[in-house]
Amino acid sequence: GSHLAEGSNRRGEKARFWLLATKRGLAFIADVDKGGGAPMPSNRDWYNGDCVEIFIDPALERKRPAKQIFFAYNRPGIDRAASSAPGVTIGRVRTDRGYALEALIPWDELGLSGVPDEKFGLDVQVDVGDADGRRLQLTYATGTNEAWITAANFLTVTLSRPD
Repeated sequence: GSHLAEGSNRRGEKARFWLLATKRGLAFIADVDKGGGAPMPSNRDWYNGDCVEIFIDPALERKRPAKQIFFAYNRPGIDRAASSAPGVTIGRVRTDRGYALEALIPWDELGLSGVPDEKFGLDVQVDVGDADGRRLQLTYATGTNEAWITAANFLTVTLSRPD
């Protein structure tokens, strides 16, 4: 995939992702490097603070994403990891350079019924916040801030079963 950035990159911000398919859902780890900055919750909109977004195109139609799920280190008034999807199990850890989130996203939260046998589309965005709101957006596969409009450039995910 590609790595696109838009906004004020002040401290070499970046992120790394790991994905693993399980019987229960998609296991996801996001290691967000804020260059030492503390995680910032948003006032109301998830994307105006620090968060990770996953976009899903379950039928690989390459049109509009069917689902957008937000994950955050914390939210205003809540000092714990949070997700916009109620079925997600999520945890967090503060790191020297930012934070990491670990989540298990049930297949049905992704618009999929069980472990998918067919290909599906996926994209990941990271919003980096400061006291004034979002100042940087990192996008993995699509053009910046395009992922919620079109799934045309999403990554194509094919799961393979272990032998």
